[in-house]
Parts: sequence; structure tokens; C-alpha cells
Amino acid sequence: KTAEANDLEARLKARDSAPNFDEKYRAAMQSAIQAITQRRFSEAEASTRDAIAIAEKFQPIDGRLPEAVGQLGNVYIWRLEYAQAKKAFNRQLALVETLYGPQSPLLATPLQNLAMNALAQKDYPSSEKLLSRALELNVKATGENSPATANTLQQLAQLYFLQQDFAKTETIFLHIIEIYGVMYGADDYQFAGPLTGLCYLYDQWGKPEKSEPCYARLVALEEKQFGANSPNLARDLTAEAQALRKLGRPDGASKLEQRMQALQSAQTNPN
Repeated sequence: KTAEANDLEARLKARDSAPNFDEKYRAAMQSAIQAITQRRFSEAEASTRDAIAIAEKFQPIDGRLPEAVGQLGNVYIWRLEYAQAKKAFNRQLALVETLYGPQSPLLATPLQNLAMNALAQKDYPSSEKLLSRALELNVKATGENSPATANTLQQLAQLYFLQQDFAKTETIFLHIIEIYGVMYGADDYQFAGPLTGLCYLYDQWGKPEKSEPCYARLVALEEKQFGANSPNLARDLTAEAQALRKLGRPDGASKLEQRMQALQSAQTNPN
């Protein structure tokens, strides 16, 4: 990974020659993130522009500049200024490609930024094209079973769900769950994230025969993580019971509802 090594060497050289610049850059970026969190977008833009100005002083240019430019795009996204966001993310993409090459997995970040910007404008074809390229880069660099690949697949699932292409969304979620199985093991609570998305998909799709076992698996994960008497189980027990009723299984639904009520009662009257 020669390009990444050269980038790190350049950062070290720049840090040694101007140690305060990196501190100022990090402070500006942190200020921008804090301002975004507090929805003070004008301040976030000002701090991000400060970070960009500092990053442009580093010679040779390194990864800090595309990082800051991408942050500016995020500010515009929050302000719903999609044309400005696209301009920033395109600059980020060009910078990363210049620094690391056209096949670098680091291109996935600006590609995904551009895809989410397109998705916000319901430009589904552009979003799918960008995410497909990001997925290809991530798979090539990190393999099928990696967090980077799973993250891009999550965004593809969101894209297909918004188009109400539930069959494709299901396929993507099942793929993500397979990846999580390789990365974490079959009973790890990390599964709760994609499994929750899958269960919600089945609800919206009107597939209680699929949502019931999905919620049952989710409840089992929560029992292992929080304990069988945890109030954290209540929401998914309710959803599982609703699926059972839709399937014409009221007895099973009643048992789950009684359990849920007992959990809620114990929370209200702990003594």
C-alpha cells in the first residue's frame, strides 16, 4: 500500500515542520462536528472552511484535505443544499483519486457521500451506480465479509427500501446477516442492527410469516444481551405477538403479550 504509506510519511513530515498546524486542523474539525451536532450549521461551515484552509497549507497535500472537504459536504447535506454538497463531494472524490489512485478503497467514502446526496433527492439510478462502484472497491480491497462491505450494503438496502423494492432489500439484508455471521458469530448482539432492519422490512412488506421468526430471533438476542426479564424486550415481543395474530395464532400471541405486561409491571413496580 505504497500510496497510503507515502501519505503517512507526508503527514509526519508536515507535523514535524509545523506541529501547530495539525493541532489547529483537528481543533477546527472537532469544532465543526460539535456545531453540526448542535445544529449550528453556519458555525459548522465556518469551522470546516478553516480546516480546509489549514489542510491546503500542508505540502504535499495529504488525506486531511479530502477529509475536510467531505465534512463541508456533510454540512451542506444538513442544510439541504444538495447542489453545494455534490460540488464538495465531487472535489473530495477527485482529491482522493489523485492522492491514492482510481482503484483505492478510500474512494468508497466520497462515492457513498455522493450516493447519499443523490438518494436525498430521489435520484435512485445515480445513487445505485455510485454505491455499486463503492461496493466493488470495498469487496476488492477488504473482501466479502468485512465491515466496509457490510456498510455499503446497508446503504444499498436503504436505497431499495425507499423504492419499495422489498425483494431486493431482503436479499441485501440477508447478505449482511451472513457477513455478520462470519465476522461475529451467529449469536452475537451485533446482529441486532441488520436484523431489526429486516424485521421492519417484513412488517412493511406485509409478510408476518417472515416477520414472526425474525422478531423471535431478535428477542433471543436481547435475552442473551440484557436478560430474560429486561424491559428492552417489550417492543419486539409486541411486534412478534402482532405477527402471530396476523398469522391466526392468538394463543401464542397472548402468551407473549402476558409476558410483555409482566415485564412492564415489574418496571413500574420494582419492589
